[in-house]
Amino acid sequence: MSEHNLSFRPNASPQEPMPYTCETARPYLAVWDELSPEQRARLATHLRSCSACSIEQGILKQATHMIATLEMSSPSARVDKAVMDAILARDQHVNVLRFMPISRQQRSTKILQFSSLLLAAVVVLVATFTTVRIMKTPSSSKQAFLLPATLSWSAYILYHSQTKLDAKGRQYRVESYHYLSNGYLNVETIQQGTVHVVLVDDGRTTLGMDEMRRVAQYNAQGWSIDMGQESLFDANEVRHEISTKQASYLDTDIFRGTTVYRIRCANGLVLLLDTKYNPVNILAGAVGPGTGEPIYDTVSLLPPRSVASSMWSMQVPAGFKMGLLPAHL
Repeated sequence: MSEHNLSFRPNASPQEPMPYTCETARPYLAVWDELSPEQRARLATHLRSCSACSIEQGILKQATHMIATLEMSSPSARVDKAVMDAILARDQHVNVLRFMPISRQQRSTKILQFSSLLLAAVVVLVATFTTVRIMKTPSSSKQAFLLPATLSWSAYILYHSQTKLDAKGRQYRVESYHYLSNGYLNVETIQQGTVHVVLVDDGRTTLGMDEMRRVAQYNAQGWSIDMGQESLFDANEVRHEISTKQASYLDTDIFRGTTVYRIRCANGLVLLLDTKYNPVNILAGAVGPGTGEPIYDTVSLLPPRSVASSMWSMQVPAGFKMGLLPAHL
């Protein structure tokens, strides 16, 4: 299927924003590889905010991956010999039938037909059992995976940057600093020449500052980040999900040159940890190794001393007036 035959929504003009609805997005999950880069970017935006569609894409990719990676196989020597012996016995039996009275010939023909059907059923059963055994082998060989009991990221400031698309398909960038020990947030959203908003959250209230128009607003939560995704950077929460089987260890992989552990969390997203159990990124729509779209451009843990304390200030800067911030992109 050519990407030129795909319109992201029937009768939708290129200027219309992407419809953030599961009903519209899901038909395109099965043809991900056929989508244009722009269509993938739009669909990936929906997947980041919709765990249900992300899980469904994961199931589709897993089915494709399993079929593509099945090894070529042939019947075992035992099965092959049994089939050949049955064919030889049938041929010999047919020769004997030529000299039998008609009544015995009819009875033997029925017996032969029944034997052939029985043999065919056995062959199918053996093949089915072998296939099921092969398909189940990978999951049964997974090693137990536990986060170290002393592991904690709370002493750090979590930094991540993300490139997103607005309703008109234009890119903007979000950079956030999350002080994991006390929950403080500093989120900066920039769209070149259009938007520059900084949000500070001290856990009780938020202060938003429009750097372009020099306007400040308290309780501007709309410019914050997805705290549901932030929960994946809570080591205690991840450890709890693994112990209660809400999260499952998948395997190891290579992500941007780094060896990582892949953990599918309760919301369907896949958390990547390096071999020292530090967060590397989060994937949406991940199935097998090398699959999935990274949510963040960059993820790192920073020591608190590397971040100025003024980033958490809830004071309205000089030269700003109180007002309303623009609507979020």
